[in-house]
Amino acid sequence: MVALIPYITAGDPDLPTTAEALKVLDSCGTDIIELGRPYSDPLADGPVIQAAATRSLARGTNFDAVISMLREVLPQLSCPVSLFSYYNPILKRGIGKFMTIIKDAGVQGLVVPDVPLEETEILRMESSKNNIELVLLTTPTTPTDRMKSIVSASEGFVYLGELRWSDWYSHRCQCPSLDFATRHQTEATSKPVAVGFGISKPEHVKQRCVLPQLSCPVSLFSYYNPILKRGIGKFMTIIKDAGVQGLVVPDVTLEETEILRMESSKNNIELVLLTTPTTPTDRKKSIVSALEGFVYLVSFVGVTGTRTDVSARVQTLL
Repeated sequence: MVALIPYITAGDPDLPTTAEALKVLDSCGTDIIELGRPYSDPLADGPVIQAAATRSLARGTNFDAVISMLREVLPQLSCPVSLFSYYNPILKRGIGKFMTIIKDAGVQGLVVPDVPLEETEILRMESSKNNIELVLLTTPTTPTDRMKSIVSASEGFVYLGELRWSDWYSHRCQCPSLDFATRHQTEATSKPVAVGFGISKPEHVKQRCVLPQLSCPVSLFSYYNPILKRGIGKFMTIIKDAGVQGLVVPDVTLEETEILRMESSKNNIELVLLTTPTTPTDRKKSIVSALEGFVYLVSFVGVTGTRTDVSARVQTLL
């Protein structure tokens, strides 16, 4: 069985957008949504989520505002939401009070990435009292005996934090493969295993052999710079071998797509470009004639209409 557990940071770019994102993810068939509470010192996160937390905090996002938003949105969702929070804000609020607040808001799970097993007694007691599933983390290098202790204390599913989770760390060590790590974990528990922290590249997906188990096609969304950095041809070969069938590149103009289109066609990858309601008709015709599969029509609202930090490159494209 394969489950999809997307992660978003509350309040980035703002809480109304977060509310809409939760609804969209739910409507897309998400199994569980992991909602990150922005924190000023997110040591377990890489630069992308750190930047999201920084933007959110800069806009004034706080715990009470997040909870207020959740109280309104969660009754409208069919999938459970698990809150991702570092331990210090929980301690500051008071563990019992914190659990009561998130329970009343409709949250069903809690992921605390920076608390060791030895300090979870009160957390586990209060989460159990409030029917909150507490999810603890293990890694591929966690000793088997300790892993067994962690997974027995974890509720619902077990979070396998792949060692690439800290970007500074990933460049300094070679970690066991995800496949090995998952086998190692399933030897310690029969609970479902969720693999996270560091699933950021096509080869990670390939390593988990997820796509061959799906009946629907998967299209990858990627900005252009990482593709250029890897090399367009190499990038296309990698995602093709992983089983990806489509590619959405939001920040590339039609005039720059010649090599992209050639390499995607060579690898049977359907390249999807963007248009908007204000794209001139002649240009729109040129864009859609260059596309494979489907056409991506982006509404201005939520892209440039409600954001002031959209890059000049994307504004020019739109």
